[in-house]
Amino acid sequence: MDRKDFLSAFGGKRDHIPVWFMRQAGRYLPYYQEIRKEKTIKDICSDPSTISDISYSPVQQLGVDASIIFFDITLPLEAMGYSVEFKENVGPIISNSARDRHIHGYEEKSDKYSLLEGIRTFRRDHPNTFLYGFTGGPITLASYVIAGSSDRDLSQTISTILQNPGAYRDIMQELMEMIIETARLQVRSGADAIQIFDSWAGSMPYSLFEEYVNNYLLPLSAELSSIRTVYFSTRTSGYISMLSRTDFSYLSMDSRSRLSDISLVCHEEKGMQGNLDPLYTAFNINLAIKETKRILEDARNLDRYIFNLGHGVLPSTSVECLRNIVRTVHSYE
Repeated sequence: MDRKDFLSAFGGKRDHIPVWFMRQAGRYLPYYQEIRKEKTIKDICSDPSTISDISYSPVQQLGVDASIIFFDITLPLEAMGYSVEFKENVGPIISNSARDRHIHGYEEKSDKYSLLEGIRTFRRDHPNTFLYGFTGGPITLASYVIAGSSDRDLSQTISTILQNPGAYRDIMQELMEMIIETARLQVRSGADAIQIFDSWAGSMPYSLFEEYVNNYLLPLSAELSSIRTVYFSTRTSGYISMLSRTDFSYLSMDSRSRLSDISLVCHEEKGMQGNLDPLYTAFNINLAIKETKRILEDARNLDRYIFNLGHGVLPSTSVECLRNIVRTVHSYE
C-alpha cells in the first residue's frame, strides 16, 4: 500500500486494511541491533540519514504499510531546558527539575536532535511511503518530568497533582505548548499524521482523568484538529465516553478493549487502531495469527480502521511472526 492508498484508507476509503506496528523500528530488529552496537540513542537521533533508514527498515523487512519516524518522546524536553540521558534497561532519565532549568520554548532552531531534518530526509528518500510523526502525550511527558524517569502507575505524578496543583498546571501548560508546536512542525516537515503516545494516562483515577480530558486533551485535540492525529493510551477503555469528545482523528486502543464496542461508544466518529497484545508476537505464531483474525473479524464493519498492536513491539518479538501477521491482514477479505 503506497502513501496515496494509505491516505485514502486513513480517511475511510480502502480496498484493504492497512497495518503497521508501534515500535516497529527498534530493538527486536537485527538491523537496529547492529546500529546500536556503535551508536547511542542520542547519536542516532542526531543523524537525519540514520533516522530515515531506521524508520523505513520495517517497510522493507516486514512489508508494513507505513513508517513512524524513529525518535524518543523525551528528547524535545531538552529544548525546554531539561536534561535527558538514557540508562540501559531503565530508559530516559530527567536529571533536573522544573526549578533548575532555563525555560524556553520549542521551535525549529532548538531541534538539535534532528527530528525535523530526519522527517525531511525520509520524505526525500521515500516520497511514496506514509509517515507518522509523533509526540508524547501531556500526562506521560509530565510523569517523566515529575518523577525523573518512568512513572508508569503515575504514583508520583498523582501525588504532585494532589499536593501541588499549581506546579502541575505550570508543567502541563509548557508541555502542551511544546506538543502542539512539535506536532505542527513535523507535519510541515513532511509527516502525514501525528500519533500521540500517552501510554500511562489510564493510570489516572476517574475524576483526575475527567479533569485531564477537559483541561488538556480537549484543547490539545482542538488545536491539532486541522491535521491527522492518532491518540494512543492504555487502560482507558472505561474512559472512552470522555475520549470520544476529543477532536483526535483516531483512537489507538490497547488489548484490554474490543474495538467494535469502542467504536459504538464513539458513534463511529473516530477511526480505530489496534489492538493485538504484543505478547502474542513473542511466543507462538499460530496463536498470534488466530488472535489477529479474531480482531480483524471484530473490526470488519469499521470504515476507518488500521491494524496495529495494543502497545509497542517487545524486544523478544519474532520478526517472522510480524511478517505473517502483515500477510494475514493484507489477505483478509
